[in-house]
Amino acid sequence: MNNLVILTGVSGAGKTSASLIFEELGYYLTENVPPSLFSQLFDEFSKEKRKYQNVFLSVNLIDAKEAFEEAKKHPNLHIMFVGLDATIDVLMERYRLSRHIHPLQAKGYSLDESLHRDHELLRELRPLFTHYLDTSKLTYNEMRLYFHDAINGKASKKLHVVFSSFGYKRSIPLDLDMIVDVRILPNPYWEESLREFTGLDEKIKRYVLDNDITHKYLQEITSMLDTYLAKCDESARSIINVGVGCSGGQHRSVVVAEYLKDYYKDKYVVRSEHRDIPNKK
Repeated sequence: MNNLVILTGVSGAGKTSASLIFEELGYYLTENVPPSLFSQLFDEFSKEKRKYQNVFLSVNLIDAKEAFEEAKKHPNLHIMFVGLDATIDVLMERYRLSRHIHPLQAKGYSLDESLHRDHELLRELRPLFTHYLDTSKLTYNEMRLYFHDAINGKASKKLHVVFSSFGYKRSIPLDLDMIVDVRILPNPYWEESLREFTGLDEKIKRYVLDNDITHKYLQEITSMLDTYLAKCDESARSIINVGVGCSGGQHRSVVVAEYLKDYYKDKYVVRSEHRDIPNKK
């Protein structure tokens, strides 16, 4: 059975934000489909194709009931029907700040008339909704948290953390959320017998880790990351990329990235990436 989310709501309540959230959740996005194509569309979504296992359809209020009724005719679809709402005052403020035009204003309605008409349509649909969400006081992250819970349950929202080693001499990666600089640690590069190895080799690990300055620095790093990652997890961030940099990106940064991956493996979903070493793991 394939999962189909049909989402509608008053204009300004957050349908665009919801689309981004469901895209993040891996849903196949479909928007602004003419009602005459609903039957054909749901026939296609009912097929046993991998890309249709999770489908998101955003529809306007006028077409929402027809979309829901047509989808129910397809037994291979598990339907989640979502309605988004917000108070008139909040919607007025959002339109004032964004300077967008309500779709009905192009037809001669005032903004106030347009918003009240939306609410009348939403009120008629409300008994059909499987999920109804008032976004008036919600931040984007709170909305994101709600849909993650609704789709996957709370246990699925484990933060993903990537520890990415790099060398400053080859520039700083652009996709990092924060950087840990480990150039103060003992550098195996200056030991000629160790130079050809990388931070994935045991003798380099021991060289970097087995000294007092590294012990102290790792305690400070993990103390900082404990607070930072906990707050990111609390705010429903999905992925954090922590850069670990040294001069060349082959020794110290690799060792510390691997250390941090092991340190947090029981708390978050972790992985390591090593940009500047051969045979990257």
